[in-house]
Amino acid sequence: MSRWTTRKCFRHLLTMNRKLSYLATLFIALFLIVAYLQQNKITEYSRYNWLQSGNRELLSLHNGIANYKQTPNSTQLTPKIDRLDVKVIDNNVDERKAEKVWTTSTSVSEPTAPTPTPTGTGSGSPVCSAKYNIVFLKTHKCASSTIQNIFMRNGFTHNKVFVLPAKANYLGHPMPFTRDLVPDPKQFAHEYNILTHHSRLNYQSMRSLMPNGTLFITIVRDPVDLFESMFHYYRLDKFWNITFDVFANQSVRIPDKLRTNRYIGKIGINQMMFDLGMNITDFTKPYTLKKYIDSLDSIFDLVMVSERMDESLVLLKHLLCWSTDDIIAFK
Repeated sequence: MSRWTTRKCFRHLLTMNRKLSYLATLFIALFLIVAYLQQNKITEYSRYNWLQSGNRELLSLHNGIANYKQTPNSTQLTPKIDRLDVKVIDNNVDERKAEKVWTTSTSVSEPTAPTPTPTGTGSGSPVCSAKYNIVFLKTHKCASSTIQNIFMRNGFTHNKVFVLPAKANYLGHPMPFTRDLVPDPKQFAHEYNILTHHSRLNYQSMRSLMPNGTLFITIVRDPVDLFESMFHYYRLDKFWNITFDVFANQSVRIPDKLRTNRYIGKIGINQMMFDLGMNITDFTKPYTLKKYIDSLDSIFDLVMVSERMDESLVLLKHLLCWSTDDIIAFK
């Protein structure tokens, strides 16, 4: 736009009605912005910023095709998992080497063909197939939603059948899980594959509902950190009419009614054991508590630890024979 034309437009604006003047000024401003962006190639500008937002550095842009590289500031989770993964594989290789030495020194047998190595699993790794029959016992305030998201994402991708509640996100909780909470899978001629919503453990009912070979997985957290997080999240100070400092004071005796009085029947003292199906009347019985933990140890194929999330994800990957991309998660 030439200087003479601009001057003429602004002179004309001074003689216009005030409202029309504002509208004309806005129109001219928008026109100038669009002209500027067109001049500076808005397509390349926006594409470059999109690439930068994902920790990518633009190398070139030609005919709408972008070439870029990942910058060092990208997420550190994948490299950490890869390092842990290599460590697990190395340990497995060492164990197989030791077993081979022991077998050779104690017996003589015919040579066997080497185990084939699947692509992408590392040298010496045994062949395995991905597993999708899973019960994930979701515990409160233990990063369980992060793990649930992994199962739901992969189950959806591979067209698996989920055990879902009729509404909300609880399956019977605070009552233990029972089969009559969900439709019989025979009605739709298919087995359930994944149970990952909130439910209280009832192993026999869950086991009878799921296919043979279903893996049982859960996650735990430091009980002190869990209780502090839960106390503030659910505002238990108002429900129990007691401050958190009282719980932190070891010299103060906690009233017995607080041990059985749970918020909405679900949330309260010893939350992990409650989610894992233990009767609240047994919380103060050390022998019964230890015996119940032993039974849990025989039920679960993997107990993840939220404070050791990276290591837990690697163990989960190997248990399910999934890829690293399958178990990537955001905090």
